[in-house]
Formats: sequence, structure tokens, C-alpha cells
Amino acid sequence: MPPFAPAGDGLGSAVRVPDQVRPSPLTVTLPPAEGRGGRVVHVAGRLDASSAPVLRRALLALDQECGRGATLVIDLSGVESCDAAGLAPLLLARRRAVSRSYGLALGAPSRAVERTLATHHLTATFTVLVADQPG
Repeated sequence: MPPFAPAGDGLGSAVRVPDQVRPSPLTVTLPPAEGRGGRVVHVAGRLDASSAPVLRRALLALDQECGRGATLVIDLSGVESCDAAGLAPLLLARRRAVSRSYGLALGAPSRAVERTLATHHLTATFTVLVADQPG
């Protein structure tokens, strides 16, 4: 289950993107799709100019699966560092979601992502799902 609210979408175990699409600094995992409610993509590692194309390709592939009314959640809780170039695939995904009438949310962005979004005045650009608090 993703580490952010809302819970209960019942997604299964993660499937790794093939190595030729995933350089070492960034890992993108896609749990199997269940139903038409949306997808979650988990991102971990460094999100920068060298790894942004990997995320871009993964998000464009998921864009083809998302239909009107679905939601794509990009779980950024595992991102260790993020720079301005790393935001480019997120902005592209947002534009695609708006143009194709599906939802897009950032799930539990790490402090590194939050800092970069704030630095570039993009915090209000995205719907952000916060991490569930234990207890």
C-alpha cells in the first residue's frame, strides 16, 4: 500500500522497469494496475538531469493507460535529491493529465522534492498527498 492518504486502492506488488530503461541513480516501480481507478508509480533515488528522461518515459507510458476520471499518483517519498531538471517530467505529466482529463497527484514528496518545488514556486501547481501519520 502506498505510504500516503487516501488508502485502500489495493495495488499489488511492484514490477521493476527493465534495467535498460532505469539507470542506477533512479528507480521507477509500477505496481500492477487493478481496475480503472488510476495508477501509482514509485520513484526513488536522485531525480536530476541525468535521470529525468527515465521518469519522463515511464510517465508518458502511463499517460497512455490513464483515461478520463482516472488518477495517476507519483509517489516521491523515496527521492533522495531533486533539482530543477528533475521537475521537468513532473510538469510534463501535469500538462498531459490536464489535457487528457485525468487527475495527477504527488504522493508524499520527500523533503528534497518539497524544497525544489518551493524554490521554483511550484508548490501550488500540484495536488500533494501527505504521508499517513502512524497512530
